[in-house]
Amino acid sequence: MNTKFLILALLSLSCASTFKPYTSEWKVSDGNDIFYAGISAKASEKAVATDSVSMKQRTCIDAAKSISTSPKISKFLVDAEKQTLSESELRELGKQIATYRITPVLLECQPGPKDSMFGGTDWASCQCLYSVIYPGGRSALQQDILKVK
Repeated sequence: MNTKFLILALLSLSCASTFKPYTSEWKVSDGNDIFYAGISAKASEKAVATDSVSMKQRTCIDAAKSISTSPKISKFLVDAEKQTLSESELRELGKQIATYRITPVLLECQPGPKDSMFGGTDWASCQCLYSVIYPGGRSALQQDILKVK
């Protein structure tokens, strides 16, 4: 009886997801402020329907890239500053950020958490970590936020 319990416990541990979500946060690297954005996305419906892991992975990462280069990156930056902006203020800040032509750099991606210990949706969802260098660093972002308020 104890052997069956031990085997079941070991099986449960080995099947447990190792997903650790990326956090969106500012860090200083070599004296520069760098924003790290953890961006969650989903694979295309077609990829999920065909159950092709490589297709799910590719379309999920593409979706995360699309989010990272969209005006939504403004929201990630504002949220990290614990600021609340109205829709019009966020749009205005987004326009300002667009003039900087910021190009987020993909650092790594991981599949989303599995639905259960018996399988799940590897790469049906994912999270990618991007580094974002804001011109002038975090203090410049804070000034830009104040300008639109």
